[in-house]
Amino acid sequence: MTKSKCLICGGSNLKKVNCMKIISKYTGRAYSLYKCKTCGLIRPDDSSIRDLLSVEIYENPKNILFYDEKKGIIAENTEKYKSYFRHFTMYSDLVKKYHIKGKGLDIGCGARHLIKILSKEGIKMEGHDISTTLVSAFKKQGIEAYSGKLSKIKTKYDLVTFNQVLE
Repeated sequence: MTKSKCLICGGSNLKKVNCMKIISKYTGRAYSLYKCKTCGLIRPDDSSIRDLLSVEIYENPKNILFYDEKKGIIAENTEKYKSYFRHFTMYSDLVKKYHIKGKGLDIGCGARHLIKILSKEGIKMEGHDISTTLVSAFKKQGIEAYSGKLSKIKTKYDLVTFNQVLE
């Protein structure tokens, strides 16, 4: 991991966190954790990220929360979806408090809860997700969405969110 850089600050001073490993629920492999001495971010090693990006879990409709396989859309009218939605309402309060306006991108947008809430606050939200299945579903529902490398997105945003992505 000596060649890697911090995903947040770009620093290259990463130190292995002794006695800590993370086990992927998708691959079953254990990965070492590293801490950036500059900003404090703790993250798994690069091989875990490569493995996770190659796992087919993201394209299997059965693994996508709230996805209606028959219709190819996110099923928003279920009680489970509505209940899960409550976890995202605090973001609406933050947008109001800090008077955030303009255009936003939610990276790792999942079932697009955050996109819906922030759109109601007047932010023109777009989504990015690793799952092309989800991106296709969003487009069917009129949401601008992307998959693939973030570096290919050339739009400028006033707000970028990574909710439940860097954990």
